[in-house]
Amino acid sequence: VSTEALNIQRVGDEWQVIGVDGLLETAPVLVIAAATDSARFDLTAHLPLQNVRGQITLLPAAATDVPLNPIVCSDGYISPAVQGRHCLGATFDADDADTSVKAQDHASNLAMLARTLPAMHASLPPLDFDTLEGRTAFRAATPDYLPMAGPVLDAAALQAQPPRHTANPADLPWLPGLYVNTGHGSKGLINAPLCAEMLASAIAGEPAPVDSKLLAALDPNRFLLRSMGLKRLVLGLAAYPS
Repeated sequence: VSTEALNIQRVGDEWQVIGVDGLLETAPVLVIAAATDSARFDLTAHLPLQNVRGQITLLPAAATDVPLNPIVCSDGYISPAVQGRHCLGATFDADDADTSVKAQDHASNLAMLARTLPAMHASLPPLDFDTLEGRTAFRAATPDYLPMAGPVLDAAALQAQPPRHTANPADLPWLPGLYVNTGHGSKGLINAPLCAEMLASAIAGEPAPVDSKLLAALDPNRFLLRSMGLKRLVLGLAAYPS
């Protein structure tokens, strides 16, 4: 059953997920994978996530006589026809919260088609961008456009008692059993499975499937620590706390 989680809290050795009607679930390990909503809770509010708007255009296959068998990617993508329509996209607008489908974004997607497959674009008749179908959605992005996957520090405790830059990462105020997997932007189908395997390895106490540099690059606490002048500790976070 789809239910909205309003709060999370640690009670004893377990995490509790609270909804409008009270307790929804308890577990010793909690992974938050909720796009930009991953930062809606007090304990994860320091995660710098941003919605990036994207719009696709659904182009009737009958509008072009140029066949397309593979998916073609450049600065955008064009799919083979599915149920009589090609999918073109997608725009990338970080400062736009509009959920409507816009004619100007259809124009942008068709301009991408012209650059990528000029013969296909040239075969199209004049199109009314106001009547073309499409869809708008939002990506969850981070300031460096890398995802965030790993354990979460207690930001309030860290800021209340800032550690020295020579501190042992294991001694930092970790939130035991709390992890995030978010901020995948436009690359979730590629990144999310690997990040999930990273988390599974950390939770199970197994060797990580990637090297320490990648673990550090994807650490969800990297922005918080850098803002506190603790850049060196970000590299230390490659060793997950046990």
